[in-house]
Amino acid sequence: MWYCSYIFIYNYLIFLLISLIKSKQIPLIGLFTRDDNQENNNYSSSSLIINYAIKHLKTIKYLHNELVIQRHEQDIPCDMAIGTKLIFDMIHRTPRPLAIFSGSCQTVASAIAEIAGVYDMIIVIYSETSSLFTAREKYPSLIRTVPGDSQHNIARKLLLRKYNWRRFGILYQYERQYTMPVTRFNDLLQDENDWENALSKGISFNDLDETQGNRTRNSLKDAFDELQRNNIRIIIGNFNSTMAIRIFCEAFRYNLFGSRFQWIIVGYYEPEWWLNNPGPCNTSEILLALNGTLQTRVAKLGYHVNTRTIADLTPDQFNFDLSILKTSNYFVGYAFDAILTLTSAFEKLKNCPNKFHIDSIWRQTCWRHELINIIKAIDIEGVTGRIRFNNGDRIGEIVIEQILVYHSYKSTIVDIVQLFVALPTNQSKYILLPARNERNITWHGQGPPNDRIKRIELDQRISILTYTIMATISGIGILLALGFFVFNIFFRTHRFIRMSSPQINNLIIAGCILSYNSVLLMGIDSTPCFTKYSSK
Repeated sequence: MWYCSYIFIYNYLIFLLISLIKSKQIPLIGLFTRDDNQENNNYSSSSLIINYAIKHLKTIKYLHNELVIQRHEQDIPCDMAIGTKLIFDMIHRTPRPLAIFSGSCQTVASAIAEIAGVYDMIIVIYSETSSLFTAREKYPSLIRTVPGDSQHNIARKLLLRKYNWRRFGILYQYERQYTMPVTRFNDLLQDENDWENALSKGISFNDLDETQGNRTRNSLKDAFDELQRNNIRIIIGNFNSTMAIRIFCEAFRYNLFGSRFQWIIVGYYEPEWWLNNPGPCNTSEILLALNGTLQTRVAKLGYHVNTRTIADLTPDQFNFDLSILKTSNYFVGYAFDAILTLTSAFEKLKNCPNKFHIDSIWRQTCWRHELINIIKAIDIEGVTGRIRFNNGDRIGEIVIEQILVYHSYKSTIVDIVQLFVALPTNQSKYILLPARNERNITWHGQGPPNDRIKRIELDQRISILTYTIMATISGIGILLALGFFVFNIFFRTHRFIRMSSPQINNLIIAGCILSYNSVLLMGIDSTPCFTKYSSK
């Protein structure tokens, strides 16, 4: 009898342990896409970083929840139909997933973000920076742990202010995800009156190969004609890498590069994107125009490399672990911070039931709304910097880099050098700090280019010696004129004087005296009489 009691107690304890473990596990849907040319790379990156993060968080004693990410065996192609079908299949699994964790492309991420809103599920994405995801009326339950493209505007403004570039032009791709950041950039500059946006021009892919006879208002050549006509030296670009190749090809043709010009573009995350060159220029011509270009990108790791996260890990340690894992995905830090954010948020659920293995609790919307509010108010340290959100969008660090091209005897080397970091101090203020590598910006000329033709006013004066000689001659002329005037008055009754029209002679003498006096007066004039224009 006692033997049966022991078995019953043992089974009961096992049941309690399993229930406890189940209550700590948070089931999520994991959806990850791959590029066609990086089939194996993306899969290993997403898998490795998820396993690494979850395994590392298990060692933290004060964390009581464990994320269990249910995912497909392989990363899927960037196909909306495949992505949505996979999500619908996973939603009805047991245990029911509570949120969606996604590292998918824009097409798939947009579709599943709308699905998440319909099912009242939270979706966390870490690799898509498009400004389209800021539309909270369309994506009410979206959380993005990577800064969006509009965050680059603050870094651009700080860069323009640093080098006193107050006059500039903007070229952007004529699509909504690129026009939105341009509109917000112009709004950002409204608080100061000395900014001059001399040109804001959209370019469409349909108008890249136009001829003189069929040009439209979004023509590439018309945009460069206006850049030349308005003499714009500082050019801000907002376009994808495919458009960038054509634009820098045209910059080479129009000679809009070098010491008098500065391009500032949104950086790209594809390695060696300039080699995918279908345009009329060869790669060496594109690199010639691209050399010295400044670009803004989201920071790969946080600026404060020794700050510890809630995972008891510093960005430096994380970077070292990445070298061991041999993963090259640019956004792995943001994937890690997304897992940190979700784990921290589930830990803070207090006002609603959180025994999610019970189906009735899973169906309640109370905890979902509380979870979104917790994430939006979260303020923790991550490996990519301080994790904070503004209406679901990450407030993150933006780096400013320079593309430098070096030519050797046998090869061409393209180096991307980090120069500055735009670091957020609160939701409305950023500061520009030098990068930790302490590299300086490389100029083609003696320094930063001027943002316009420089107008210089100079006082042009003759030398003292020349003025003394001319004043002496003028004085002698005045004395001679006075002598002739006295002679003309004294001998006015003489027959020859009367025949020479003495009144007209006196008038001529007076004019000569005034002319000689003008020489003296012009020599002491202090107003500018010559204006010089500089083209540098």
